[in-house]
Amino acid sequence: MVLNTTSGPVEVPKGTSDRVINTSELLEPPAMQYLDEEPEIAFVIPANGWAADLKDRTVPLVCWVIMDDTTTYGVTLGRDGRVDVNMSVEERDDFKGYIKT
Repeated sequence: MVLNTTSGPVEVPKGTSDRVINTSELLEPPAMQYLDEEPEIAFVIPANGWAADLKDRTVPLVCWVIMDDTTTYGVTLGRDGRVDVNMSVEERDDFKGYIKT
């Protein structure tokens, strides 16, 4: 293993150093887990051909939202005709599931 020191690169055979060597692996998953952060939107993709099955009707989806923790949910038009990608159709009380149309 080559270590970058203030004196320049130094070759150190693996397992022969008494020093604790910190690498960037300490700051990357799976060693580091972000437990206090809410998932964030990573992607928004079209939901052509999909609808939300509600208790008394079917509503076409506008898009799918994919979060950075890999969870996915559908989005429909709001009552005001706007798309709010932070509002999952699954949060509705009358939501039953998704169907392919």
